[in-house]
Amino acid sequence: MKNNDLEKIKELYKKGKYRKCIFLCEKELKLDHENFDILGYQVLALSKNDIDPKKTIELCNKLIHMRIEVDFYYFRGNAYYKIGKYTLAIKDFEKSIKIDPSNSPTWDLLARSYYRAGNIKKAFKNIDMAIKISKSKNFDALAVKVLMLRDEGKVDNAFELFLDIRKKFPSNKLLSNEIRPIFSLLSDDFFKKQVNK
Repeated sequence: MKNNDLEKIKELYKKGKYRKCIFLCEKELKLDHENFDILGYQVLALSKNDIDPKKTIELCNKLIHMRIEVDFYYFRGNAYYKIGKYTLAIKDFEKSIKIDPSNSPTWDLLARSYYRAGNIKKAFKNIDMAIKISKSKNFDALAVKVLMLRDEGKVDNAFELFLDIRKKFPSNKLLSNEIRPIFSLLSDDFFKKQVNK
């Protein structure tokens, strides 16, 4: 492989041209199937594009075997999560957290995995950790906690947190567009009173 090819792969990734990046990675890996840098970029591009979680898992297994890297436990855990293998996702997210306990998105995905696996107590513990680490700036973790509270029948707590999030992220269109589905359990009158406070 020429150094120029790796630079081209990096450039494609930076520009968000993930499919082209993956194609070039695959071409280069035919020549050097154990090139750590190219394998890593292929995992990053696959993860960004949600193209093939099973391929992501396969490549992460190879990379983890070659070197221990926090990102590859994270990416493999994320791929396991996407295909519904929550127990395996939990194991990888916990390994990732041991390497880098300050990564709020990892705590968030660990919480989601525990929640999907039915361990509600651990799910809330981990989502609270994601929120704490991010100093309440991880919008995804806050939104997940709203949904978890709602699903557990704690609608008042969920709505209270939602209003708090709305204050912190007033221009977030996703939050505004998703309010009705999130609180579909509430009557329209209650909804209108709370939103217009």
